Amino acid sequence: MREQITSGEVGVIVTDRDLALMNAVRLVFPRAVNLLCLFHVSKNVNGKCKTTVFPKEKQEKVMEAWNALVRSSDEAEYEQRLGVFQSISMDCSYFHTYVHETWLIPHKERFVEAWTNRVMHLGNTTTNRYCIFVINTNYLIHALLLILCYCVCQQSRVRALEPEEDFARQHGRHL
Repeated sequence: MREQITSGEVGVIVTDRDLALMNAVRLVFPRAVNLLCLFHVSKNVNGKCKTTVFPKEKQEKVMEAWNALVRSSDEAEYEQRLGVFQSISMDCSYFHTYVHETWLIPHKERFVEAWTNRVMHLGNTTTNRYCIFVINTNYLIHALLLILCYCVCQQSRVRALEPEEDFARQHGRHL
């Protein structure tokens, strides 16, 4: 791994929208794709929404449209969802301008799934340790549940055999 990093052969780097850091990544790792942390992008958009979009019901609709937009699976779906997002947020001009000029126009290729899923990022779309922990913990929980189910099934199987073993012990037979 050290050789890959020092040789500049890193494929994907996830950062927040720190322009100096993004420039450094571009210079040090010219072939790497620099994705933006979806957690931080959405946190910023949500924060701006809460301070500029009213009432609360409107905020919820705007953020629902935003989340659908960033989860677009291809460019056609993105364009369709962008239209929905624009129609919902158009009357909130400050927020609408912020989202387009700060995020969508310059950076959509770095956090919208229609573009980020074109590179192998292995699900790493955030720099937030908690999000990474939750994702890894969810995988661990699923694995533990499978193991638990297996153990319960094995225990049930053993219990199903026990009456036969009791009968054999009582009558001096070996199974």
